[in-house]
Amino acid sequence: MGVSKFDKSAAHKRYETRYAGLTTGKQVRLLLRDIHALRIRAEQGDFAAVDVLADLTTAVTRAGLTARQWEAVENVYLRDMTQEDAGRAMGVSRQSMYEYLERAEEKISEIYYYWAGHGEGYSISGGDAV
Repeated sequence: MGVSKFDKSAAHKRYETRYAGLTTGKQVRLLLRDIHALRIRAEQGDFAAVDVLADLTTAVTRAGLTARQWEAVENVYLRDMTQEDAGRAMGVSRQSMYEYLERAEEKISEIYYYWAGHGEGYSISGGDAV
C-alpha cells in the first residue's frame, strides 16, 4: 500500500490563515459565507474542512441563538437568500434581518473567543486559529 502524498497539515494551515481568530462577528460572517464551499471540500475528502465545519456546528449549537436568529442564519447562509428576501420570508424588515444576523454572528464568535481563551485551538489574535 502506498503512502499518501497529500499534505494534511497544509490544508489545516490554509484554513488557519483564512479563518484566523473567528473571535469577531465579521470573521464568523466570512466563515458562514464559505459554508457551501467548505461542504463541497469536506465531501471531497478534505479533512481540514470537516474539522472547520464540525467546530462551526458546535459553536452554533453552543451560541444559544434565538429561533429568529437561527432562521436568519439558515435563510441567508444555508439557503443563499438575500437579506431582503429572507426578511420578507420571515415577515421582518431588511434592517431587522441585518440585526438578527449581526447578533447571531456575535454570539457564535463569543464561543470561538471562549475556545481561544481556554486553549481549544483558536487564538484571539488570529495566529493559531483552527
